[in-house]
Amino acid sequence: MSGVILERVNQFFGWQAVAAVRLRQAPLARRAGPRPLPASDPAAAARIAATLPEIRDEKLRHALARLGAAMERD
Repeated sequence: MSGVILERVNQFFGWQAVAAVRLRQAPLARRAGPRPLPASDPAAAARIAATLPEIRDEKLRHALARLGAAMERD
């Protein structure tokens, strides 16, 4: 299949841009694991939740408060 690849690449460029195709396999580097999430600040979350009285769903209000506290932290 390397001949087909060469032909199509060179046809795209309009000249002999690529002379050979070589495949080289090397060991893959392992990705670092996910970073641990920093601890949330319950005082900041409570302060932000107090500013959201119009949100009646308690779970949503607390989730938004935690998000706001995390955004303040960063």
